[in-house]
Amino acid sequence: MNRRQISVFAIFSLALIIFAPLCVKATTVQEPALVIRGTLTKDIVKLDDIFAYYDSDNNLQTLPYSYDKDSNITFDAYNIEFKNAFLNESIADATDVLTACTLDKVLLRDSNYIKYILFTLHNSTATTSYRAISKLTVDYDFNRNYYLLFIAKLIDKTADVTDYEAIIYLKVLDEGGEDHLIILDLTTNVADVTVNVIDSSYDSDTRTDDIAIYANITKYNVIQYAMSFLEDKLSVSLVKITEIWYSVLATSDQSVADSYIKIAFRVASLFNTKVMINSIVLNKTSTISINSAKITSSVDIEKIADVSIPFIHEVKPEKSFDSSSLTIKYDYLFTLKTYDGEVSYSNVVANFTIGDIPAENISYFYVNGGDYTEQLKANGYYAWDISPDTQYYVSFKASGIPEDLFDALVETEVPPSFWVNPGAWFQYYFWHIVFLVASLMGLSSLAKEAKRRKRKIKAKTKG
Repeated sequence: MNRRQISVFAIFSLALIIFAPLCVKATTVQEPALVIRGTLTKDIVKLDDIFAYYDSDNNLQTLPYSYDKDSNITFDAYNIEFKNAFLNESIADATDVLTACTLDKVLLRDSNYIKYILFTLHNSTATTSYRAISKLTVDYDFNRNYYLLFIAKLIDKTADVTDYEAIIYLKVLDEGGEDHLIILDLTTNVADVTVNVIDSSYDSDTRTDDIAIYANITKYNVIQYAMSFLEDKLSVSLVKITEIWYSVLATSDQSVADSYIKIAFRVASLFNTKVMINSIVLNKTSTISINSAKITSSVDIEKIADVSIPFIHEVKPEKSFDSSSLTIKYDYLFTLKTYDGEVSYSNVVANFTIGDIPAENISYFYVNGGDYTEQLKANGYYAWDISPDTQYYVSFKASGIPEDLFDALVETEVPPSFWVNPGAWFQYYFWHIVFLVASLMGLSSLAKEAKRRKRKIKAKTKG
């Protein structure tokens, strides 16, 4: 071989040495994995990040979980905190009209710190019905493009109360100054929803020029109507909203001497667009169920409380590899934290799977000191229930696994990072050069030893 041939061969060999490792694609294998699935309940405080929460220092953090798209996010529409929940919330300033009862009315915040107006009606005269109306003034131009949303629910009542109603009235004026009432009535007295143009006894005339919408409160505690729909039903041009009334009506069978009912008004407000959560219109929708990792709202909301979120979390192990005995060891240490009470959990299960590791090569498998090796060998997986705020230590070891599987796990044919471990990088390339030259020259024993050295280097740097 002359010098020119030697030079060409040297250049070819150098190019092969440098670029060959970079062109090798690691073999894909299924590693052992520990995956946690379940349902967590928390407030959604950031719509585009359902796992965001505020820590004890009021800093925004994110839980280390992923959304499990095999199930839906669910929450109660009552637990949505709207930025503008009431046309007028100054209930203490209201003018009251009482029939056979006393009234306690107060603006409160519930355990989720969401506002509501609580009406408590008491009756001690054994009458068949009693009622309270609280009237507040407002000053809004009528806009037929707006939407009226009403959310309320029963909090408590005595056993004698057989029927009840939670009602809001809007007093509106038409172009001629005539008054009309728009009435949204959540009641037990209808089977579903009815819409009627009526003559209400509470307005200033005897004309059939008021509109009442009745919805079964045991089915729905949320109703929403377009102002254009309400105006068209009345066949007038409405121009001004002047009052909002909150009202509760109870019907009693007179079996209790001291009768009472408690109703919470959560939302009674107008919005400049149809109120929707993702693609769901809030109308006759007490429970919202969404298959999405993000929440969107057509109107401004502050948060959604007590949201059930299906989640998945893959616990990352500490890995160690022994190339001499072809042994792998995966150790997991984790705790399902409640983050100072911000998160609660239900139906949480941890599942450990062996992936492509042959069952006969499993040396041991422990969960918090308990030996579950035989169950893992028999089934290829082991699952158990997880308790919040409990630390779990899981240890898995497999020995004598096939060389090709071990190489795939440690990625023997992929060089270590120069920037992370330059010494290992140089060692790896030295033995890679030996491997390539030995392979080209047919020196199988030397090539095998070089491969073993590469495997050893990767096993030390991979964990």
